[in-house]
Amino acid sequence: MVAVLSQVVFARCMALDEYGTYVTIFAWVTVLSLLGGAGMPLAAVRYLPVYRDRADWAQFRSFIRSAWWLCLSTSLVIAAGFIAAIYALPSLRPQLPAAVAGAPLVLLLCLASLATGILQAVRRPLFAEIIANLLRSFLVVVLIGATAVLFGPLGAPLALGLTCLAGVLALLPAWRAVLRAAPVGTAAAHPTDLRRTWIVSSLAFVISMAAMSLIERLDTIMLGALAGPSEAGLYSVASRLALMVGFAVASVNALLGPMAAELIGRKDLSGLQRTLANGVLLATGLGVGITVVLLVLGSLLLRVFGPSFPEAAPALQILACAQLLQAVMGSAGGMLAIAGHNRILVGIMLAAVAVDLLLCLLLIPGLGQIGAALATTGALATSSIGLMIAARRLLHVDTSLRAGVLLLARSRAAT
Repeated sequence: MVAVLSQVVFARCMALDEYGTYVTIFAWVTVLSLLGGAGMPLAAVRYLPVYRDRADWAQFRSFIRSAWWLCLSTSLVIAAGFIAAIYALPSLRPQLPAAVAGAPLVLLLCLASLATGILQAVRRPLFAEIIANLLRSFLVVVLIGATAVLFGPLGAPLALGLTCLAGVLALLPAWRAVLRAAPVGTAAAHPTDLRRTWIVSSLAFVISMAAMSLIERLDTIMLGALAGPSEAGLYSVASRLALMVGFAVASVNALLGPMAAELIGRKDLSGLQRTLANGVLLATGLGVGITVVLLVLGSLLLRVFGPSFPEAAPALQILACAQLLQAVMGSAGGMLAIAGHNRILVGIMLAAVAVDLLLCLLLIPGLGQIGAALATTGALATSSIGLMIAARRLLHVDTSLRAGVLLLARSRAAT
């Protein structure tokens, strides 16, 4: 919800083409920041609780130091490559000033993700979420809104520069909390193999997360490249609103995760099936409610962003239904990750990205926003159906709504 409100402010404070450039660059740096961490934010969640429970503070500090330097070096290389790629493509070269202004966000978002992982590992999840999802967004809204009030509509480079400033300000309390998490002392020396273990253990999750992030943003990126920043600006708002369906599903999945991990560990397939059936019923119910609201009130909600944005209503309707399809297919991806089937998870997600890219290239030139929405629908269908089939074959559970309906039928028959 905070993200949606911030997008309202951005859309109102920038001309449509400048807003389109802003969201396109921000979409790129968000995906690239996931790669910049090389898996260390997820490795923090896995390894730091172990070091903390052992009171192995030297190893704890060693992990943080290594993760910080790896994120720094990898993110800087990726940011430089991003700027070079924009410069090398004549069609994207007009966006070079915005790319230069936004490139530091690759590092800032990566370090924010690392800090969040560390704080979650030391049992401060609420503080981590406030820093990661609320403080930075609040600071961005304040900085961009105040600048627009004082000086008028903003250009994309200035807006991205202010977003970087907000990222720096939000990182300060986060990393202060990280440094306080371990007693002062010397970091332990560790072999290169240990660092490789940290990275490899989470790399599969990073690839699948980056693929999912790219599916959520590739349509906006490709629309900006093929149809212009104004179209991307209009479409990005529809995409953000449609993700409200996905957020409801993600909330249910977050509740299912710990329970499912315990059941998988005990090899309790019947208990796991009941849990997944109840979860898909709840996720689908929430998804249907939000989708109906978006279908009925979509044009009115889009008008809040500006008078031009109702043009994106057809795309919003398609995207909302695509997100609902994910809800109906259930939590297969999370179950495969918990059970350790990372290879098939990554393969399906990369196949979905390939489908998304191909459909964007085929459909956007002729259909514009509708083509981008249909491309995303194809990618989400590929991933959700593929993951559901893989979970059925590998875990012998049905994550889809069919399982929920059968559970309800059996419950009624029993009563």
